[in-house]
Amino acid sequence: MDAQQALKKQQEALQRQLKSIEQLAMGQVGRVQGLLKGQVTQLHALVGQLQSQAGRIQKDVETQLQAIDKTRRSLEKRVTRQLDALKKQQQALVKRFESGMAGESAQQPGKSKKGRPSAKKASAKKSAAKKAAPKKSAAKGSTTKRSTSREVTGGTPAT
Repeated sequence: MDAQQALKKQQEALQRQLKSIEQLAMGQVGRVQGLLKGQVTQLHALVGQLQSQAGRIQKDVETQLQAIDKTRRSLEKRVTRQLDALKKQQQALVKRFESGMAGESAQQPGKSKKGRPSAKKASAKKSAAKKAAPKKSAAKGSTTKRSTSREVTGGTPAT
């Protein structure tokens, strides 16, 4: 029975060692779990912060896009108005040009087939233009000047 007692003592020793290893392992597992729980909590907080920042950034981007779109619409209206005004001016100029061309062809029978004045008519026009030119007066600086000073009593500009 000696061998059985020795075997039994070894079993008990092994069971004690096993229990101490289990306790040690459980302690280590508990510590690791605590660390992981803390890190998970920190990660949740960080994710929450990132989500709120993303929400704010999204609102800012939407606001800026709306402002850009409003400016774009305003510029489109302005450019459209300017293009319409230019189109009207161009049409008026074309009408003036066309009416002037129609009036010129009816008024000046001395033009050749190519649309240029003949030599005799051109020299007659030049001399007529020289005769019709207004002569300059000798009193060049005699224009009247307006007073820009204010009256002392009234304080309003003189007219």
